[in-house]
Amino acid sequence: MIGEREPHGAQPAAPGRVFLGLDLGTCWCRGAAVDRAGGLLWHGQHPTGTDYRAAGRTLADQLAVQPRGPVANPAVVTGEGRHHAGPELQRRTEISCLARAAHHWFPQDLDVLAVGGRGCVAVRVTAAGRVQHFLQQRRCAAATGFFLEELARRLALAPRELGDLAASGAPTARLEAECGLFAVAEATERVRGGEPLADLCRAALVAVTERLLEQGPLGKFVVLAGGVPEHFPLLGPLLADATGARVVIPPHAGSVGALGAALIARDAVGSP
Repeated sequence: MIGEREPHGAQPAAPGRVFLGLDLGTCWCRGAAVDRAGGLLWHGQHPTGTDYRAAGRTLADQLAVQPRGPVANPAVVTGEGRHHAGPELQRRTEISCLARAAHHWFPQDLDVLAVGGRGCVAVRVTAAGRVQHFLQQRRCAAATGFFLEELARRLALAPRELGDLAASGAPTARLEAECGLFAVAEATERVRGGEPLADLCRAALVAVTERLLEQGPLGKFVVLAGGVPEHFPLLGPLLADATGARVVIPPHAGSVGALGAALIARDAVGSP
């Protein structure tokens, strides 16, 4: 099904060690813990604020109060803030963690598109789990959560309200501006001019989709990850319509990097 969500919830607690991964992002820090079999035991999130290390410590404390078992050392950390983490943590790139999580779910040739607050990452992963190539975009706000959050703020909407309205907008709605900041101003003025709010919300998500396509040609199977598709799931069907690919948004899409980090921590001691 286009834009489908695969069933993947938290699993019952299992005895034994727990493997922790942290993704220290620019807006949110997210954590995930897995058991020896790679089953998801716990996931959580906390606003990053001004201190990556403090936000990561808060997440680790959240896991500590869960009756899941002792956390194996070392935990693995990824994301923009990984270099600010303590020396007791292993650091891994976003690329490797995204690839690890996607391959864990879908051991086949695939592309991962991770769309976050500050940029997007495209990763080509082989059926063997190897990263074939990747591309990062952090120079433009047009395909980021910052763009959509700022637009929602200017339109006096909660981000999820923007996503809900977009689902009922006209499929032909488009924004002319290519810059994220100018697109916010354009959408605001067009609403003031009487255009339907839902149409402009949909046009904003179409604009994000178009920027994602600039990351390069996609294969037949795409895993759409990051906080943006988690809050704006319409991106899945829009991307599928534009490419003809099967597009999957996994549950807890914003925590895919953290899950990959936890799996890498588990891999270090060997799977069952």
